[in-house]
Amino acid sequence: MLRENEVAEVLQRWESMMNKTDKEKAPLIQHFEEERKKSNQHDEKIHQPVSHLPLNFVLSLSIRVL
Repeated sequence: MLRENEVAEVLQRWESMMNKTDKEKAPLIQHFEEERKKSNQHDEKIHQPVSHLPLNFVLSLSIRVL
């Protein structure tokens, strides 16, 4: 979720980008794509199942819950 100040910042950048030439836009677009990829990778890490954890650790957690 974006905060109000983040939304305002994005809108300001969008407006300033609309006035730029294609040559000026290229690095900005590239930076945006890189940040989007980082964000997607972070989301994937959050939603990964616990299957990457050692089985003994997962079982010990299960036993503690029971």
